[in-house]
Amino acid sequence: MDKNEVIEVLRQFTRRDHEARLALYTEPDPETYQRKVAEVEQHYALEEGVYTGFSHRRQLSEQWHRTRDKMGKRVTQRVLFQVKKYESPEFGELFLAYLSGEFKHDQDGYAQRLVLTQTKAGLRISSVDGLCLSCTGRGKIGEEQCSACGGRGWEHGSGRKLGTLGQLVETYKLQAPTDPTSLAEYESE
Repeated sequence: MDKNEVIEVLRQFTRRDHEARLALYTEPDPETYQRKVAEVEQHYALEEGVYTGFSHRRQLSEQWHRTRDKMGKRVTQRVLFQVKKYESPEFGELFLAYLSGEFKHDQDGYAQRLVLTQTKAGLRISSVDGLCLSCTGRGKIGEEQCSACGGRGWEHGSGRKLGTLGQLVETYKLQAPTDPTSLAEYESE
């Protein structure tokens, strides 16, 4: 798949993800909110068990309803830092995307990794990993390997557990993070 196509798919995803997250906090009409969620869910290989992170409003607490305006002001579009292309013996071409978090205070470094694979419906997110909160992506706590992530710096969130991704073919660098741990990884390849 062409580099520009992959980046465009990811940019569409980050835009739709932002619109749905913003609607979670600011959209009074449940049908409009659900439409935004459906638009972002089109980017996921839901058959792989990927959890999108979106809730149905009726399941949210009173405390959440009291803080929704404040939270809506904190939501921003995720930053797409880089994409790595791999050749996998099992999946063929796959892409590993590094993104920031969805809140303004979480834009300086990696917060999420998405693995995109080719499905019958096209290129879809088949696996989601979150930055390990215990070691903040370092893989170590002090001199000891982080027990929460096994030293990887990432925790599997949902979707297919892929293990080894295969041979790194190419890296597309889009925006350097400013967080020192993320920047070190960004500059490593």
